[in-house]
Amino acid sequence: MNVFEGAFVKNVVKWSNARNLQSVARRLAPTASSISRSVPRSFCTSIRTVYQLQYRTFSTKPLEISRAETSRKKKGVRGVGADELSSSPVPVQRATAFCTAEEYNIEILLPLLQRHYAMQPYITEFVYHFKLRDSNLPEGGPEAFFFDDGTFVTWGATPEQNELLLLQIKAAEINGYRGPENEFFDYFQDPEQVSTMVGDTIVVGSDLAPYQAKLAFSSGMARSVKLGALESLLDTHLSKNRHIPSVLLSGRKLPLSRRAVLQSLGELFSLRGNLNLHNELLDSPDFLWSSKNMEKLFDRISRNLDVVPRIAVFNKKLDYANELADVLRNHLHEQHSLKLEWAIIILIAIEIGFELVHYAERLGYVDLDVLAKKQPSKLENMENMDSSNVPPEVLEEIQAAIDSSSSTSSKSN
Repeated sequence: MNVFEGAFVKNVVKWSNARNLQSVARRLAPTASSISRSVPRSFCTSIRTVYQLQYRTFSTKPLEISRAETSRKKKGVRGVGADELSSSPVPVQRATAFCTAEEYNIEILLPLLQRHYAMQPYITEFVYHFKLRDSNLPEGGPEAFFFDDGTFVTWGATPEQNELLLLQIKAAEINGYRGPENEFFDYFQDPEQVSTMVGDTIVVGSDLAPYQAKLAFSSGMARSVKLGALESLLDTHLSKNRHIPSVLLSGRKLPLSRRAVLQSLGELFSLRGNLNLHNELLDSPDFLWSSKNMEKLFDRISRNLDVVPRIAVFNKKLDYANELADVLRNHLHEQHSLKLEWAIIILIAIEIGFELVHYAERLGYVDLDVLAKKQPSKLENMENMDSSNVPPEVLEEIQAAIDSSSSTSSKSN
């Protein structure tokens, strides 16, 4: 019974065997009342759940999807085995999302793309739709959606076309990243089905216009790659500063200059600004609110990519980075305070030295007038020295010192 319950409830068995499972459930249901007296209440609840499931009707028609294998994407995607999908003549293509910069300069981006591709009717202020067709491609060829936050998504484009796009838009990038962040999904179009996701495969159906379904999925994919780019930047920032806790634990001085500390703080402020300024990371885009179906597709692909859990993990990492920033900020403040303290100590020491000399003079231990009279005599003795071996420049400096001393003494007399 445990094996049957786990396999049926957790969807380990295929739905095509649902009728066989129904017969098993009917045979096992009459014994549930007797078993419930000798087993825990929680297990009896599970038995009743299984008994109720027998009255559901499940479709035994396999979903027609052609895919030899399903690849796992880099972040937050649950893989689906190829044995869960059936073969079909429907062609499967690939949708790929890229994030290359913090944002795009739209005034530069649009003219660059319009030279080579056909711009489609206006969608919204922040999204631009292009057909990547050429003379050898029929209607309905590859297309792309460009977002102003530094991301774009291609549908049905070849790797060569994607590489060409990356080169063409480079001039429009603002604060471009070292390497593009990317995600991909397999997809197919079937007018006999509704737009949805089956495992890691996108289905573009007939309940929405194809461009609307692709726009909803593109928004979710762009959101994921943008978050992935920020995750990479944050991981790089944390890896550069991961030695700080060990240095503090050992009681050693932080080997960081003022410039390095300021650079680290600037990187963290930039990450926080990017997260807070890009509202699409925290909420669905405004243009999805006009269509519940589009918003459902956006939420579906966001769940597939685990965007919400990744944002939670990102915020935890950001909190840790903030704590490191506080340590660096305190370190910078302590260094500055230490320099000021030493400067004050040196000035006080000089003032104390002068006061000690004047105090010694008042007590008669030091006579400043006698010391002042001895100084000209030393200069006169230097004047009487043999100057044959002394360079002319040195003699001139000595003569100037004697003249200035003589003028000072004459004024005092």
